[in-house]
Amino acid sequence: MRNQNYEKLDLKLDKFELLSIPQVAKLLNVKRETIEIWLQDPGVPRLFVGRSKQVRLPKKQFLDYLANRAKDWPQYQ
Repeated sequence: MRNQNYEKLDLKLDKFELLSIPQVAKLLNVKRETIEIWLQDPGVPRLFVGRSKQVRLPKKQFLDYLANRAKDWPQYQ
């Protein structure tokens, strides 16, 4: 029964990768502080995990967010 509920969600967990702030910084070759500044924007996709509420960024959604933001970069200056 429990597995059926997960099948209904149709989540492709193998494609759903969560990254920590240091992992994102390394991926994009920027400083951790840069990612922390970006996280001040409430539009940045993120999840809070565990009791300590550590920030995790869903890789695909975060990269999509950056791509969309790059298209409209003049409005953010």
